[in-house]
Amino acid sequence: MIGAIGFAQTPPAAGATAATATSESNNESFLTQSGLDHYAMVTQVGDDNRSDATQSGEGNYFKLQQTGDRNNSTLTQSGSSTFRNNDAEVTQIGEDNISNVDQSGTHSRARVFQRPTGANVTARNNEAVVVQVGTGTAYNDAFVSQYMEGNFSRQEQTGQGNDAWVSQQRSGNDSYQYQTGDFNSASAVQGADPMFATGGNLSTITQNGDYGYAHHNQLNGNNNTAETTQSNDWQHSVINQSGDSHKAFVIQQ
Repeated sequence: MIGAIGFAQTPPAAGATAATATSESNNESFLTQSGLDHYAMVTQVGDDNRSDATQSGEGNYFKLQQTGDRNNSTLTQSGSSTFRNNDAEVTQIGEDNISNVDQSGTHSRARVFQRPTGANVTARNNEAVVVQVGTGTAYNDAFVSQYMEGNFSRQEQTGQGNDAWVSQQRSGNDSYQYQTGDFNSASAVQGADPMFATGGNLSTITQNGDYGYAHHNQLNGNNNTAETTQSNDWQHSVINQSGDSHKAFVIQQ
């Protein structure tokens, strides 16, 4: 199969827009739209890439670009009312990257970039998972940027106005962010300096109240662990780790 394309719109689909372009060989794209006013664009360049996308409800937006080989993207969006109600943009450039985005309810935004191939460096075997359930009028916003090899990120947000942000610059880093409630902010930076072979770091942030803030910096080191759990409103925490094999745990109730 060369450049397989599956596309379906279930009436009524007034205002729905879909565009798919593939090149090279054995790429597959499957897109299903039902409801009103959806937008989707899929561009795949390389070999053996696959995209599965389902949009239902009203006013969802999705844009994907996969360059390289054996990248896999799965997207599910369901929402009601307002153009660009749920908004996702996934760019995977490299090899063997996996992205899973699941957005439901109202007002969720997600962007996943698993870094380009360039300067003789290939991003491969990274995985990003984003799950967002919007319950209000303020957007939940998830951002992931992964660079080089074997990084994993999972972000889950329920409520409104939550912000989750992850940047992984080297290899073998794991980041988990779980937020319930409203207007929380979680961020993690793992291996920001390309001059250092940073890897094997673990960051976990859990926030269950409102207006919480947690930030982890794991810079220029390996095998560090940072965990923050905040269970009430207006709680703030920052962990900075540089060097190897540090462990830090913050619990605020």
